[in-house]
Amino acid sequence: MGVTRGGTSAGAAWSTRWYDCFDTLVTRVAVEPADVFRLLGWRLVHDRLLAPGSIDRFIEHRAGSEATLRAQAGRGEVTLVAIYAALRLPLGWTRRQAARAARLEIDAESRLLIPIRGPFEDALAHDDRAPVVLSDTYFSARVLTKLLRGMSDPSWCPPRVFASADAQRTKVTGELFAHVLKVSGLAPSAIVHCGDHPRSDDSVPRALGLRTAPVSPAGVLPYEYAGSRADVDDAFSRVVAGSMRAARVMAGADVDPGEVEAFGGHGAAALAGYVAWVLTQARRRGITRLWFLARDGQILLAIARRMAPALHPEAELRYVHASRLAWCLPAYPDLDDALEHWLARYVRGTSPSEIATVLGLEADDIAAIARLAASSGPGRPAKDPALLRRYAARARQARDALLGYLRDERLLDQAPTLLVDVGWNASLQLALTDLLREAGVAMPPPLGAYVSLRRRPAGIAHDALLEFAPDETRINAAVVELQTRADHGSTLGYAPGDDGRLVPVLQTLDGARAESVRRAQRLMLDHVDALMRWMGSPGFPVDAFAAWLENHGRERLVALCRTPSNAVGRALSAQVHDDGPGHVRVATLARRYDRLALWRALVGETFGGRTSWWLEGSIAASTRGRGDFMAHLYAQRLMLRLARHLRRGTVS
Repeated sequence: MGVTRGGTSAGAAWSTRWYDCFDTLVTRVAVEPADVFRLLGWRLVHDRLLAPGSIDRFIEHRAGSEATLRAQAGRGEVTLVAIYAALRLPLGWTRRQAARAARLEIDAESRLLIPIRGPFEDALAHDDRAPVVLSDTYFSARVLTKLLRGMSDPSWCPPRVFASADAQRTKVTGELFAHVLKVSGLAPSAIVHCGDHPRSDDSVPRALGLRTAPVSPAGVLPYEYAGSRADVDDAFSRVVAGSMRAARVMAGADVDPGEVEAFGGHGAAALAGYVAWVLTQARRRGITRLWFLARDGQILLAIARRMAPALHPEAELRYVHASRLAWCLPAYPDLDDALEHWLARYVRGTSPSEIATVLGLEADDIAAIARLAASSGPGRPAKDPALLRRYAARARQARDALLGYLRDERLLDQAPTLLVDVGWNASLQLALTDLLREAGVAMPPPLGAYVSLRRRPAGIAHDALLEFAPDETRINAAVVELQTRADHGSTLGYAPGDDGRLVPVLQTLDGARAESVRRAQRLMLDHVDALMRWMGSPGFPVDAFAAWLENHGRERLVALCRTPSNAVGRALSAQVHDDGPGHVRVATLARRYDRLALWRALVGETFGGRTSWWLEGSIAASTRGRGDFMAHLYAQRLMLRLARHLRRGTVS
């Protein structure tokens, strides 16, 4: 049977649903198509087709040649072959070098192209009708078919592709539609064309009698640029902007825009910067074993697995089930030591019932803990012998279970280890350090990497604590914790599994809540996957980008914690954090007080030691059930300060 240029059998039925290609079926991980030339320039330098430092000159010539040829083509279309033939003279290439550069551009395009899930799956459905794709582009139909097939299931019906470069007819003039209608023999009224361009994909085909199903233009939103400026020209800023845009386009129209901005935008950039910093720190220190501690480490590990091949290929990445409940009890076999530890470090922000829970004590023991917490000094001896015996037995049982779990996971060897967590008190690192010492395990004390720390425990060496954002007053802990939620409950302890190995016992998590977490994680991972399409390309300046990404991640983190947009604030406040009722209570409050953003910006107010207008973290640390009262008090305080500033003329 005959074969069309797209590779489809001539006898296959024609689909009556036609599609534009770019930003309808697939999109580039880029701000605009010309950004592909930057990735190509790095590759050309890598392959010695360009001299170092000449990438900007190449981009100028590449864009200029296309514009000149397009002007000469009139109503026709320029071709990739003609573009690279025109580049030979200014770049001093031979015919063979120009041909290789053209092939590398196709490769760069394929690296930055991703399918838009819904439309792509709809177009390449499993049936006997070949989807029809029309595109105004300098790529031939053969190249476009190869690009589309590279992103699809091989068993899917190959598309019929019509490119303006082949036909020398374009969509924008309507001539390409007329050409395909003639080839297909279909009536215009039978066709529904789907595309994103208002003219080429909507008004022109409708004028020819086709029906249309317009797609919203993908565009680039201000928050997707570093610094929220639409004129940013920094190459790395455009890489991140393109990745944020790709995550948004992949999410589709059904996902809340504030959620997309919070997780696929700022949150993904912040966590990608943190993970890049973690991997770089580990590589510089010669550490290959990284433990990502549950639950905050779940999304961090997923990001690290994507970034490690470029930043730390030798890294061994492990997810280790840990929690204060599962690790702090076995770390302190003596109740007096445990109480001294907890009362000295956490009594200001932890209730007696929470202390008792972490120490494995029952409800009947809370009164005794409360009396100790209220005493004049922390760590007063527990006088109740029965309480001491109960605690000692539980601590011993918990220690044996934790050590058994670590041994079964082959984690107790001599390899230097970096614990990766979010924060905020290094309690798990301290507990593990004390446990290893008490148990006599010959393992080097682990290092810990954190987003930020509120305090540095005295039991850990200063250089064993690594902070990504050391100024904790700028970080709203609750916002970061919402970004790093896991789709499973907390680790309660360890028990023998079916094969006899000790496995974690997890707290159950509501199905709807787990699905909310997975949706947020998918947004973040779409962003990181887009970043890796750049970082995995030969010649890409990985180390320079990693250093830039670290700084950019800190900036995004601080911006997210201090000045989120109202859309982001509402999206985050709608998320339920299962660490305690304080988060749920304050998340409800946050939705009521969006307007405090303006007051916070005007008066520069701080609350609870944290510079954040969003009330999640601040009120949760202070209210103890008085959330409504404290929120009203905060609003009144802000209004008084604003009035005082207005009287002084310090606020315009």
